[in-house]
Amino acid sequence: MSKRHPNLTLLLTLALLLASPAVSRADDKGGASFAGTGYQLSGPFLSYWIANGGLDRFGYPLTDVMHDPALDLDVQYVERGRLELHHAAGGDVVMLGRVGAELIAAEHCAFPPATSGVGNYFAETGYRVPPVFFAYWQKRGGLASYGYPLSPTYQANGMLVQWFERARFELHPENAGTPYNVELTALGRNLLDRRAALLPYLRVVGDRLVFGPDDKPLLLKGVNYSPSAHPWRLWQEWDEPTVVKDFALMHDLGSNTVRIFVTVDDWQHGYFTRPRMERLLQIASGYGIRPIVSLFDSYRKYPAPGWDNWPTSDSDPAAPMEHDYLSAVVGPYALDTRILAWDICNEVDYVIPYAEWVWKEHAANRLAWLRRIAAYVRTIDRAHPLTVGLTTHYGLNQPVQAADGVGGIVDYVSFHYYEHNYY
Repeated sequence: MSKRHPNLTLLLTLALLLASPAVSRADDKGGASFAGTGYQLSGPFLSYWIANGGLDRFGYPLTDVMHDPALDLDVQYVERGRLELHHAAGGDVVMLGRVGAELIAAEHCAFPPATSGVGNYFAETGYRVPPVFFAYWQKRGGLASYGYPLSPTYQANGMLVQWFERARFELHPENAGTPYNVELTALGRNLLDRRAALLPYLRVVGDRLVFGPDDKPLLLKGVNYSPSAHPWRLWQEWDEPTVVKDFALMHDLGSNTVRIFVTVDDWQHGYFTRPRMERLLQIASGYGIRPIVSLFDSYRKYPAPGWDNWPTSDSDPAAPMEHDYLSAVVGPYALDTRILAWDICNEVDYVIPYAEWVWKEHAANRLAWLRRIAAYVRTIDRAHPLTVGLTTHYGLNQPVQAADGVGGIVDYVSFHYYEHNYY
């Protein structure tokens, strides 16, 4: 009598997947990066994706794993859905999100019931599923995978379609006789785009910063957060009682934002962790403060202030490390409105020695690096605005308003001021 070995099957499937041209890079922890979108699947999300249909069913990943505050879950969007990590008594379980139901509600669709006609009738929702869709539904997981039908069949863009709780089915007659006769709409992509467009982020309108659905003008009032007992080591010397006390003081002084640092050093050495970041965001949100998160820092080890050649190409050996860092720090918070903005680099115009001729020598290289990093951050996070901090209003030897200068790369520019009088 033969025995099945599901774990062995999964490992063999993973090995075949990693050999596929769809995968651009595999890491030493069994994760896979996909050339189609540049994102990675790993851990329980990759296991679920492989075990339940892989690329044909779900499509490519569209985000990194992120925390969704509305669901209070870690999630990852794929082209045809949203994978959710649920914490259960028996262990963590990956499930498909109810993206069909969410999009129907968001678009205020009202479908009449279909109690008569051909197909399997679902009394729970009052709709029938025709044989061609029911066969697909039943063969690929049924209720657990797709949920109940939420609409009758109807024509859309020349196709017969039907909504379910976790999917929308499409009939493709041109693929009759193949496994692709029925396909799934890219609801993951649709919902991700919709959420990014509707969430209340800070935006730049004309010469003003505005916030919220009514574009209310916003005057930012805040400070750099460098705890006096351990400046530059917020994450390394994490001290929650002090953080609470400091944010309470900021609130009492009228602050609505604060600039915090999550540098490459913090990430590489494991000082910055998701639980610590989540706790800081909870504390800040409780006091009505939205952090601006500063990423690369020219004062730290990477990028080094005296380095003449910051990597300006994705083919540079340093680029994968930069991408991993940005994915780990930015990716989980791409839908998190508790964060106000991403500050790509702290004082990118800081050079040694600090002289105008050195600025000119470094400007082209650093602007090219800044363009590349900004473009990559925008693939991870489609909604939060980007800024960059400069030591002077003529940072990198170009007026910030110039389209070929800093002003043409980020959404707004932050100026750092070290004198005792105002500009």
